[in-house]
Amino acid sequence: MIPAPKSLRIERGVLKGHSSGGQRADASRWKNPPHVALANLGYDPAKDDSVASDEEVLWFMRRYGSLGLSSDDVIVKENEPFELGLLIFRSYQRQLREAWRTRRVQGFLDPSNLKAGLGFEFMPADWALRGKRMELRVASCDWYMGILLARDLASGCAKICQNPACHSPYFVAERNDAIYCSHPCAVAVNNKKMLAARKNRRK
Repeated sequence: MIPAPKSLRIERGVLKGHSSGGQRADASRWKNPPHVALANLGYDPAKDDSVASDEEVLWFMRRYGSLGLSSDDVIVKENEPFELGLLIFRSYQRQLREAWRTRRVQGFLDPSNLKAGLGFEFMPADWALRGKRMELRVASCDWYMGILLARDLASGCAKICQNPACHSPYFVAERNDAIYCSHPCAVAVNNKKMLAARKNRRK
């Protein structure tokens, strides 16, 4: 379960809205899981620090749920108001990309390394019993993404496409020896190498 926003809007650089309580994480309705979507949102290979636009931020929050803790409670309640600065959202995005590159999930979930002083790990989540199943309720979408990224890094499937012109370089591969996110990216790199080789032969 992930807290989901409603009546979401941007006012003076701040996302504002109310929580709908929670939505069940359902990968079948997503083209990409949230950590892949956030890492690639607004990515431009021609710019060193490209981030999501305001419209892309709204799209992500509406589709995947709320980033950041919205209250002092572990689980956000129905109709509870929340605010999140766009600068903070984009900071989450940068930290996620860095964690992906360095293979350190804590760089995303705990960038200031605050937990080191506590001497234990803390994850804002709760468990509920639903019929004969246990249901994990996380406080925000970023904690859910941390779980997914940790899983994908551990399996060796969290990859960065080796095509420097790729617009969606962060991907989860089906095989841990993959180096390109797609066949078109592999073809583009191979074609570039072939053209370079032909030019060298002409010299």
